[in-house]
Amino acid sequence: MTGRQQEIMDLRALNLTPKQIARKLGMKVSEVNAAIQNQAQQTTLDRLTKGELDPVYQCLASDSLIAVCS
Repeated sequence: MTGRQQEIMDLRALNLTPKQIARKLGMKVSEVNAAIQNQAQQTTLDRLTKGELDPVYQCLASDSLIAVCS
């Protein structure tokens, strides 16, 4: 994680919105959103490789979705 990404995550941990973070760091909101999304994806991948993701207990799908997928 770069220093800028760490700054974004630190500010996000303080419950700042992406817009507030962007203003504070002089960035575009889309750049902040991308950094947050990338970090969330990396965290999910890390948890997946460690076997730490919770199993899915119930998955709801409509009949029409099931028909399309069959």
